[in-house]
Amino acid sequence: MTSRGKIGIGLSVFGLALLLAACGQSSSGTGMQKTGTQTKPLKVTASQAMATADPTKATDVVSQAAIAQVYEGLYTTNQKGKIIPGIATKVVKPTNGGKTYTFTLRKNAK
Repeated sequence: MTSRGKIGIGLSVFGLALLLAACGQSSSGTGMQKTGTQTKPLKVTASQAMATADPTKATDVVSQAAIAQVYEGLYTTNQKGKIIPGIATKVVKPTNGGKTYTFTLRKNAK
């Protein structure tokens, strides 16, 4: 084998090593903060672009699905379908003849 062939093989192996090293996972440059536990981004696909992210204006299914993944209401449901508090601290009962509802929000709600 000539020295030219050896150099070509050496460069090919070196290039392959660089390519494989670039395919490895890196914890830097993700744009995510670590808070003691490992975090991973949520990746969701949609059949079409969202029309709006405003919950008061959303009328299409795609926008409402995305909003449901981001926003939390006063109440939500558990896996059995039972109503449980979302950002409210408890499920409240109406007062004043069913005309008044007083909600207390969680301290860490945003």
